[in-house]
Amino acid sequence: MIVEQLQTIPLPEFVRLPASGTRCPVSGLNRTALDKLTRAQPDNDFRPPVRSRILKARGATRGIRLVETRSLLDYIRSLPNGTEVRDAD
Repeated sequence: MIVEQLQTIPLPEFVRLPASGTRCPVSGLNRTALDKLTRAQPDNDFRPPVRSRILKARGATRGIRLVETRSLLDYIRSLPNGTEVRDAD
């Protein structure tokens, strides 16, 4: 019964990167792991496997990275069984 209820809870279209020291409420990954999946960098050959958007005010130098929930879950589901997503901690 509880599993059925959890499956019907709608997920947000985007999730914000979690604060340092906390984990994503959707995936359980920490901020560093999500950063490696969403931002182009040498760890992912400058081709991030998970889509994200940056929300920032006009003229601002910094913004908020929003991770596409569907893209994140699709990436996790695409991993073969037994594959670990390494935390950088």
